[in-house]
Amino acid sequence: MTTAAWTNFRRIARTVAACLSLAWVAPAILSSPEAGPAAAEGPPQVGDAAPDFTLKDQDGKDVSLASFRGKKSVVIAFYPRDFTPGCTKQNKCFAREHRKIQDRGAALLAISADPVEKHRDFASTLGAQYRMLADVKNEVSKAYGVFVPSPEGGFAARSTFLVDREGKLRWIERDTSVPSTLEGSRLFAEIDKLGGVEDPAAPLAKLPSPEREVRTAVVRWLHAFLREDPGALRASLHANFGTKAGEAPFVGDARRNAEMDRARKVFDVADLRALAFADVLDPLSGRVVSAAAAAKDKTLLGPFTDPARRRGAGMSADPAHDDHLVEFPVKLRKQGTVEFLGTHVCAVVRKDGDAWRVLDVW
Repeated sequence: MTTAAWTNFRRIARTVAACLSLAWVAPAILSSPEAGPAAAEGPPQVGDAAPDFTLKDQDGKDVSLASFRGKKSVVIAFYPRDFTPGCTKQNKCFAREHRKIQDRGAALLAISADPVEKHRDFASTLGAQYRMLADVKNEVSKAYGVFVPSPEGGFAARSTFLVDREGKLRWIERDTSVPSTLEGSRLFAEIDKLGGVEDPAAPLAKLPSPEREVRTAVVRWLHAFLREDPGALRASLHANFGTKAGEAPFVGDARRNAEMDRARKVFDVADLRALAFADVLDPLSGRVVSAAAAAKDKTLLGPFTDPARRRGAGMSADPAHDDHLVEFPVKLRKQGTVEFLGTHVCAVVRKDGDAWRVLDVW
C-alpha cells in the first residue's frame, strides 16, 4: 500500500470511529437533565418562577398571571369541578372571606377545567367576586403539576399556590383540604409574610394635628366599612353614633345598623367593595387625600362654623364646639330611584378618650 493510500485509509478509519462514538454518546446527551427543551421538567417548586398563563374568567375576559406582576401577590387555587360538594364548600369559603385576601394585598384566582359558562353560573350562585378561570384544556394544571387524568378528560387536584409580586412561587400546598374558614390558616400566614396593603392612613402622617387625627378617623371608618369588618367598624365609630338625646341606646343601635345595611346594599350594587386602599381615597370619587392635596383642598375641617352647623342641621347628634367636620365630594350613587349620599359627604369626628371617632355621617 502506498503512503498516500495509507493516509486516506487512516482518515476514513478516524471518521468511522468518530461516527460510532457519536452514536453511543448521543442518547446519553439527549437524556441528560441539561439537554435543554428536550428534557422532561418536574412540577414547579418554591422559589421557581410561577408558570405564566392567560385564561378566560367567568365573564369571558382574559386574565393573565403576568398582569399582577409588581402590583399584587396572587393566590392560585386549583379545584376539580364546579357544583361538586367539596368544591362548592371551598368556594363558599372563598366568596365569604375573599375580602380578607384582598385586605392582605393579594388577588385570588380560582382555576378548574370547567368552561366559562359553567363558571358564570357557579360564581352567580355563590355570589363570588373573585376570578374563576376556565382551564378547559388542563394546560395550566399540567404546568403546575396538579393535573389528574380521568376518562372524562382529567381535572386539577385541589391545590394552592402563592405567587409574590415578582412572580416567584413562595408557598405551595398540594392536596389542599376543603376549608370552612381561612381564619388562622397557613395561607393567611404566608400572605402576611409577603406584606399586605399599606396602612390607608399612612399618607396623612405629615399633616398637622388635629387635622391628621381627624382625617385618620374618617379613613379608618371608610376602610372598615368597605371591607365589612364589624370589629374595626365599631372601633372607628363613637359610642353615640346614630343616637339622639334622651332615647334608649338600643334604639340608636337599631338606627345605626339599619343605616349601615342600607349603605351596604348600595355599595354592593356599585361594587365598591372591590376597592383596595393602597392610598387614602375618597371611595366614590377616587380623589387622593394627601398632604399635597390638602394644601389645595377646600375641605371644611376644624371647629364648627355657623355655615357648617347649618349644613349639619340634619345630623342625629348635636355637634359640640370642639367636634370636627370633614367634607369631601363624591359621585352621586343611586339604588333604583333612591339616592345614596349626595354630591358631598360630611363626617363629624369627636375626641373619645385618646382617640378620635366618627360621630355622624350624612
